[in-house]
Amino acid sequence: MVNRNQNLKIDSENRNLTYNNLVRIDQNEIKILQLAHGKIIPEYTSAYSMRCYSIFKDIKYRKIFSVAGTVFKDRHTDFAFQFRSIILTGLSMLKGNRSLEIFIARSKFLRKKFIKYSKKEIAKSDVVVFEGPWHFRTFKEDIKGKVVIYDAHNVESKLRKKNMFYDEVKKLEMDISAASDAIFCVTESDLNDFIEIYSTPRQKLFLAPHFQINVGKTWNGPGSDSVVFIGSVYSPNIDAVNSIKRMAIKIPEIKFYILGNFPFPYRRDSPQNVIFTGIVNDKEKEDLICNSFAALNPVTEGSGRNLKMIDYIAHGIPIISTKVGCRGLSEYNIEDIIDVYEPDGFVEAILNLKKDKKRMMEESKALIKLYSNLKIKEGSLNIKEIVKNLLTKKLEVKL
Repeated sequence: MVNRNQNLKIDSENRNLTYNNLVRIDQNEIKILQLAHGKIIPEYTSAYSMRCYSIFKDIKYRKIFSVAGTVFKDRHTDFAFQFRSIILTGLSMLKGNRSLEIFIARSKFLRKKFIKYSKKEIAKSDVVVFEGPWHFRTFKEDIKGKVVIYDAHNVESKLRKKNMFYDEVKKLEMDISAASDAIFCVTESDLNDFIEIYSTPRQKLFLAPHFQINVGKTWNGPGSDSVVFIGSVYSPNIDAVNSIKRMAIKIPEIKFYILGNFPFPYRRDSPQNVIFTGIVNDKEKEDLICNSFAALNPVTEGSGRNLKMIDYIAHGIPIISTKVGCRGLSEYNIEDIIDVYEPDGFVEAILNLKKDKKRMMEESKALIKLYSNLKIKEGSLNIKEIVKNLLTKKLEVKL
């Protein structure tokens, strides 16, 4: 009889807790923790970090925890916390083969302080978001009872087809896909890949594209002698930078500005007309984009959508890109708006565009119109409502 009364008391307490949580949701007091990797401070460090900051920007109570990468001391802002993990980062540099994320997933060398703080924050959170699949195994026992979201910046297994860790990545992505309450995809193609590769139910998948809306000024560089590329240390971008170096040798009269986090080893042996700016803030980035006559995207592999392309489109700068670089935009009939070439055709494309100011102006106007269409179609996604609905459903099941 005592046990029965105790069980009834516990059940009543749990119901009251659930009701209180539903009230918090209704009052927009949802608590979210995002688990990321690599450098995320400042916000504009990379497209990855910008995605982490922007995807839940309308939710008040959130924190981002990130670990490893080119980070040599712990830092934090109001809600972003960046943990160094020098041993893990060093091992990944020695191993190569994009092994940083693999070492994180295995967690053997993952910094204990990061794990301890993350576990504490998970316990206080309603929703746990994995910004990539890499932390899932480490915290899979801690997320029980939480709403779990996988923010899929890419379909990681597609990026690793020729990589020694392919099988491990595919298994990891399959596990997190099955365990998640929702998966946010950057492109329609990625969404379909989750269905095809992992048999993910369609109702778990949400199209949540990279989106950029802060435009202070538009392009004004038809008379310029410079072109621009935005990127950071990431395998497809590293290959693109090496391709740009080869272009620059052939056309020394053109200045190639490379914006983003590329440490010294990646700058080595660069021609004088290749200028690495390092990480720049939004105003500096905008000035460089608007004062160049073209933007480049010579990437040859990747999944998801390049945020750099939205930056270029939003500012109306003429674009020379590979077909891979245009992924996630095919439904917008870009054939007559963006100059699409293989990397070995970029030099000729740059020179032809530079002497055709009329075409530059026409492409610029068309790109600004395209950006307006993007805002109408993609800018209306309400992430907060999606999260609220997911959390409400999970709590109502407990009632």
